Parts: sequence; C-alpha cells; structure tokens
Amino acid sequence: MNLIPPKYGTTPNYFCTWDAQHTYNKNVGNTDPLAHVGDQGASYARESLNENSLFGKNGIALQHKEIRGDLFLVLDDGWDVPYGLNPSIQRHEFGSLLLNEDRFPSFAGNPAERLRKINEKVKELGWRGIGLWVASQARGEHDDKKLPLEEAEVYWRERVIWSREAGIPYWKVDWGVYATDPAFREMLTKIGKELYPELLIEHCVCMNPYNKGKGRISTWEPQASLCKEIFYFSDVFRSYDVINPFGPMVTMDRVAHLLTSTVADDALGLINCEDQVYLGAALGCTLGIMRASMDRENPSNKMNEPIRAVKWQRIAPAFGAEKAKTYVSDEIVYDSWFFEHGETWAAEVHSKEVKQGSPLAVSRGISLPIATGFKEKAPFMAAARNPTGAVSIVTLPRIFAERRVETPLCNILLEECPADCPIGIFGYYGQLTLGFDKTVNGKKIYAQDLACDTAVDITKDVTVDDTRLTICGSLIRKISGSLADDKSEPGIVILLV
Repeated sequence: MNLIPPKYGTTPNYFCTWDAQHTYNKNVGNTDPLAHVGDQGASYARESLNENSLFGKNGIALQHKEIRGDLFLVLDDGWDVPYGLNPSIQRHEFGSLLLNEDRFPSFAGNPAERLRKINEKVKELGWRGIGLWVASQARGEHDDKKLPLEEAEVYWRERVIWSREAGIPYWKVDWGVYATDPAFREMLTKIGKELYPELLIEHCVCMNPYNKGKGRISTWEPQASLCKEIFYFSDVFRSYDVINPFGPMVTMDRVAHLLTSTVADDALGLINCEDQVYLGAALGCTLGIMRASMDRENPSNKMNEPIRAVKWQRIAPAFGAEKAKTYVSDEIVYDSWFFEHGETWAAEVHSKEVKQGSPLAVSRGISLPIATGFKEKAPFMAAARNPTGAVSIVTLPRIFAERRVETPLCNILLEECPADCPIGIFGYYGQLTLGFDKTVNGKKIYAQDLACDTAVDITKDVTVDDTRLTICGSLIRKISGSLADDKSEPGIVILLV
C-alpha cells in the first residue's frame, strides 16, 4: 500500500538556485573566506550562474530528481545580467529579463525564444518549468531616474508577453528601485493577470534575515505594514530570508503575521516559507527550496525533508490565507543566539547576540496543538486542517544554553482531527495524541515515511481509546528512519481505515 499519490502536485513550489550558486562556487575551488558573506558572497554567487553550472556535471538543474515534476526551477539573481557587475554602483543594469548571452550561449534567438528554449531544456530534465528572479525595476532605472508610468507599463507588458510566449510560469520579484513600492508590485500583478493569467507573480518585502523592532515582525515598522499591504493583492508572498538557528521561529512569526491579514478577492493569498519546508508543509504554505545535494562538505544536507514536504502537498496542497481560520497562541516566547564572527552569511550579526520572538503555536482550520511534559522549554508547534480534510502537524526546535538547538521531546495533543483523512506528522515528539471527531476503535492504522513508497501496519504499536490515538515519538522516528544516511527530521503520513 502506498499512501502518497503518484501524480505530481499542483502547489506552486520551487527549487531556487541561490544557495546552489554559492555551493557551486565553493566546489570549483574558491577558498576566499568572504565567498559566502554579505554582499561579497552575493557577488560570488551571482558570478557562478551560467549554462555550465546549471546543466554541467553535477549541475544545479540535476538536483531533486525524485520531486522535479512537482517543482519549478527558479533561476535566481544573475541569469539576466553580464558578468562582473557591482550592484552598489551598477544596480541600473538589473531588470532586463534578457537571458544573458555570455552566460547561456546555447539558447539563441529573440528574447522570448531564448527563454522558451531554456524552459524546454529544464522540462526535458523533469521540472515543471523555469521560474525567473526579477528585479523590481526596469533596466536603466535609478532612484533618481525612473520611467514614467506609461513607459513602465509598456516595458513590463513586453516582458510578461515574453514569458507567455516562452511558457514561463513563475516570477520571483525581489529587490530593486521599487522593492518596497506596493504600487509598482500591484501594477505587475495586474499586467500579469490581464496578459498571462497563468503566470504566478511572487512578491516580498526585502528585509533583514531576522526581525528587528523588539524581535518580532509585528513590532518592526515599516516592514510589518508593508508586508500586509503587498500581501493583500499577491498570489504568492515570500516570507523572505532568515538565518539559522532562528529560521523556523522567525519564519513562523512572519507567517502568523500574514495569516491574520486580509487578501483581495482575486488574489490566491499563498505564503512562501522558503526552505522551512516542514513548517510550510504543516501550515499549508508554499515552498522555496534552497538546499541541494551538491555540497561536498555536507552531502546529505537533510535532503529527505523537501521530498517529504513536497509529497505531503500532493495529499494536502498549499491554500490561501482566507481559506481557513487562523489561530495564534497568546504565549510569545523568545530565544537568543550569539553569532561568532563568520558564522553566518549575514555579516551584520557577527560577534553579536540576537534575540527573537514568536508565538509558541500557530494553526489553521484546527485548534492549536498543546505541549505538556517538557522540562525547560516547549517546542514551537504548527498545525492545519487542509480544505481537503487532511491534517498536518509539526514541532520545531528551540535554542538552549551552551549553543544547543533541538526540539524538546514532550507530549503533544492535537484535537479536531477527521478520522477518515490522512495525517501528516513532522518533527520530533515524546508522544503525539490525536483527538478525532468520532471513535476510532477497531480501525487499522497505516503509516508511511513520506520519502518512501510503502505503508506499514502500526495498529498494534499505537494506543487507541475511543476518539483518541497515541503514537510514541520513537515509533515516528523508526518509521521515518529507513534512510539512515540522511540527517533529516522525521516526516510521516498515517491513515486510519
């Protein structure tokens, strides 16, 4: 028995090349200690994106074979600019949407033909299609030299048409002259819907990889208000970059902030969690996967986690913010981390202690999960009941003294589960108790690692008491432990029949 549909999913998830561009740069022998830090690191990554790094031996486009059909391949910063640019003095060179001829010489023709050819190439490799990183400006624009509105609309209409003719399905709109200009971003969205409704345009608010203010997005202005203003008309909104070990909690805080805002009637209202794949899967958000197996120093890189998250979304696709009621815990918790010099790509936090806060739990369409029996701290938790009926839950790590980052093993309770729908379980547990809408006595219980294709009968290994089922965390780890060479956290699906 296989509990996972074999058909590829429809959620607009993607694999973004940005981190892989860094990795490729490292793999070809760049030993510069600044190669992965700050603007310098970004310049190195930008330089490494080309035809060879994408399609050559162990190339970027050869990643994620098992789930390529579920994913767009997003070409990140660098695909449409010449080599050797310095954004601090040459930012006006960004925003052309012209596949650079020096980087990609094999894809000749007019602008739409070049895009169509590279799109066909990645489809031949099994991907859903190419996505494009897009600077939020026209090429040639400066802060003090902007196109008149009519000229700007002509410029962007032409580029939407190029994408339509090339079959490009996704734009990831990022930094640029209009990075924080809602009017510009709304103009792009309206042009896209008019000329090419199939094109998904992802927006964001460019911000630090941690929350300033008082350590929470809601206290950080103008970012907090801008996020809600731009999210209102967005089909997809990206929660933006984060740094470990704060990635899960900062992303959850930002997502909770967005989920409690309003969305226009004609907007999909999807939230992209970037590479926080288990959080995205559990909360019904889209994924912007960054990790790749080409890193020689970290060959596993938890590569089974994106497989599990993406396959879960074949069962429970991502859904818009207003498709279910959001519940946010009143309990706000804070964790701190001292960043050693050179520890992270964000040079601004080197040799500093950073404190961040987040709601302890967030849920959509289902009651908040409850943690008991923990010693020092409860884990972060998120859960959702998908419009399909499927239920998902995740536990996320906390930061402890002595630079220890782990998910506390404790007892988690999740009520209001439908008894006849799949349940996705991500992360670590002492034990997990699920409360159902009717008795589950006499049911058979099947479980399956979401990275595998065969379910096992665990009926005798769990405890059932009328409307409640309890499964030990050790059993969840065992079911999800068949791929021992990977350090991924557990991710399974269970079904009662």
